[in-house]
Amino acid sequence: ELAEARGDEIKRIADSLWYMRRDFSQEANEAGYVASLRDIRGKGGYPDEVTKVAELIADPDMRAQIIAELRDFVEAYQQDKELLRFPFYYPQRVLNQLEALNLPTRSFQTEMTEIPWVGEFITDDEIDLDLSRGTGVVDGKFRVIDYFGQPHTAKEKADMLKREYGIGGRSHALGGSDGAWEDHDGKGIRYKKSGCPEVKLSWADVTKRIEDLIRHDRYLTPKEKEQREAIQEARQEPDTHDVSDDVEAPSLAAAETPTAPAGARAVEPEIEKRYFVYVYHHFENGFDDKMDYHALGEAEKAAQGYVDGTMEPDGFKYDGAAIYDLKDRKYLRIFGDYPDQKARAQVAALQQGEAPQMEQDMLLQMEMPTGRAGGGGIDADMSSEGTYTYRIGDQVYLEQMPFEVTEIRDYFIQLRDLSFYYPIFRAVSKDELLYLMAQDERNDHLQVVDGESQIRSEEEKVEIKDADIDRKREDVGYEQGY
Repeated sequence: ELAEARGDEIKRIADSLWYMRRDFSQEANEAGYVASLRDIRGKGGYPDEVTKVAELIADPDMRAQIIAELRDFVEAYQQDKELLRFPFYYPQRVLNQLEALNLPTRSFQTEMTEIPWVGEFITDDEIDLDLSRGTGVVDGKFRVIDYFGQPHTAKEKADMLKREYGIGGRSHALGGSDGAWEDHDGKGIRYKKSGCPEVKLSWADVTKRIEDLIRHDRYLTPKEKEQREAIQEARQEPDTHDVSDDVEAPSLAAAETPTAPAGARAVEPEIEKRYFVYVYHHFENGFDDKMDYHALGEAEKAAQGYVDGTMEPDGFKYDGAAIYDLKDRKYLRIFGDYPDQKARAQVAALQQGEAPQMEQDMLLQMEMPTGRAGGGGIDADMSSEGTYTYRIGDQVYLEQMPFEVTEIRDYFIQLRDLSFYYPIFRAVSKDELLYLMAQDERNDHLQVVDGESQIRSEEEKVEIKDADIDRKREDVGYEQGY
């Protein structure tokens, strides 16, 4: 790797310079900027042209000439941004990288012929972050920290955690990885992650870790601390009503309050929580529930915090959040990108004052047709969802980025990000795919109108892809740093 480091650096700079030179405007080409690279245009295409640019940069004399020409272009570009067809390039950064090649370098020698293999493993940070997410039960973290703050033995604390966690588990437990799992039972917590040795923690081990998190103030988030204080204040408020009134005429709320099962926490009507916050992330957990709140204002602040990244200990930002009214059984607010069609319909009806029929209309739009026009149903490599029809190999645009449909499953669609050289895949639910496709008019050719598919021919799809080459270069260029 040391021997190849210089060549790799030159190749990366040549790649950036080639992309930028290809996107010079007509005015820039007529002015003759960076003329040293003009002769190689159109001979062989990429990657042959990039290899030629790298050879020119590797030559000290040619590199000096290219640097001088690029300096002139940088000065002109600062005055006229129209010299480049797209505003995604940073000519000054490319110039700095070229000039850095002239700096004196230090040589290193090594007898290592290959990099030693280092096995993957589950880190302590991943485990601590998962434990700081709580027990998976509403207000579980508050009960844990209250109990740990009292004079109990280590065994009593371990037994408390065993009862609080119960038996269960979840996926995406470690850093949002889709190959990571956590499950717990009477013996403790077990973590599994693809390619990593399994980690088993007894409840005594979990107790020590949570004690350390509490000691270093890493167990509760600032928002959770405020919520805990509010709950403690509500419980400590004195009861000032006349008890005799309750005896003579018990209230309807008291009469309807169910008796808690043996061993369960009794429900306190005066602090009953009505508003529940759900969150969504396209990669982490999909749709997930968080906490319930007494007041709508508290729920709104929490929902916005999940989207802004102020609610999780690691600053994780969710794509969207929604508030659900547990009493009226309907959604009230949406924050960010929350692609649940039922929630969006209910919130839209509330905000616009329209009749509940709007919700039914949006839900009806999601019904699945029988298949493509002229087809005999839906094949394994083809899917017809809502108002769009797509198959493996189709190109779609999500959040202004090009993707290729690579796999169609019962519950999700796998997509390949075409803006990267190497394969990067993304899995989305079918509902989320429909929602994202509807946001970009470049997906209109995949629509189903009056039961008939608007799928274009293979020749037309090739034309669409060719017309979008510039867009792909911009996306790749952004990752390359220019």
